[in-house]
Amino acid sequence: MHIEKIDNKLSAGEHIPGLVDLFLDEQSSDKSLVYTEFFPNIHKHFANEIQQLFTLGTLYGSKGVSIDLVCSQPSDIYYEICPKTLQSLPKNKIKYFLQNYNVIIHDYVEGSWWFNMSITPVEFIRSLNILPRNVILSTTSGDNEEVKELNIKSGFFPLWLIQQYSEIPLDIEFNFNPKKLALIPARKARSSRVKLLAKIYDKKLLDDCDWSLVINFNEDGEVGEFFTSPALSHKRFNLMETSDEPYIKNFFNRYRKELPKVFEEIPNNSVADCRFNNASWLGSYNYYIATEPALEGSIHATEKTWRGMGLGLPVITLASAGFNTWLKSLGFKTIGDFDHLAWDERIFAIVDFLQKPIDLEYNESVARHNFNLVHDKKFILSLINIPE
Repeated sequence: MHIEKIDNKLSAGEHIPGLVDLFLDEQSSDKSLVYTEFFPNIHKHFANEIQQLFTLGTLYGSKGVSIDLVCSQPSDIYYEICPKTLQSLPKNKIKYFLQNYNVIIHDYVEGSWWFNMSITPVEFIRSLNILPRNVILSTTSGDNEEVKELNIKSGFFPLWLIQQYSEIPLDIEFNFNPKKLALIPARKARSSRVKLLAKIYDKKLLDDCDWSLVINFNEDGEVGEFFTSPALSHKRFNLMETSDEPYIKNFFNRYRKELPKVFEEIPNNSVADCRFNNASWLGSYNYYIATEPALEGSIHATEKTWRGMGLGLPVITLASAGFNTWLKSLGFKTIGDFDHLAWDERIFAIVDFLQKPIDLEYNESVARHNFNLVHDKKFILSLINIPE
């Protein structure tokens, strides 16, 4: 598959990086591309393999090509386009583009469309009243967006798994020797994460866990800054301050003066430092709780899930319903019997599970299986599925 990038310079704002941005050159100079600071090592570890799977940017490079130029000549090339750029184009141009070319609409960073488009790509394409030639919706998520009557297929690229493989040392050995109950990198004070930590505290289990929770109680600061990013503002995540639930109020009263709470073992200078791991975490917990975004009807695995597996820990997933079923379909093993649940029901089921006797033998078998997979480059590459 030959992939070229549609130039995003004519559309205002930030843009989600695609495969050309991430794997053609070692470091993109395009400052409008978001989250690229999370992926400083993936080019070194995966560029050769990805460039063998795909022909990337040989005609137009990392700058990309203007949609006006593309629409002036026939082509069987696949053109990848950021969802924000897609929505910003004049409708007459995007109609012609979708009707006559192979198009990859990608969101590898957020893994779904809720952050980058006011409506989903399928809804957007339906609203155009056209029949596209061939559209691939390619993400890091477990969503299946295939719509045959619109020639829309679903693609999968495990970017965050690639990112974690590139961050965890390749020479580490599996060694499951848990000393504490759980490692819980919550960071952003989303309601689901606050409720999880508060309920664990309510059950008197939090002292046996290592956890983080970062919230900015002051004025909004600089985008990307570890402690004062606007994404961490208490104005956005105010459950601890507003909830009347006794277990949440008790948690907040106990830890208010300790927030923001971070892992001192890793750098805490910019948001991108969240990608780091520490050798002391390897195999040292009975569980790792992946606090994934819970999106209604959408499955998205960020670095959180793969980090736990890479650290040789059994992973419990605070995520959308069906998340574990999706992980199993990829070949991974999971912990807990609550995958039919979401939101508060899943949170409370996880806490109930943490109170049960620990099956060390089973936990170790799950952790070892997943550890081996996420440290296997050949396996990771086999998960890539961008259909022609």
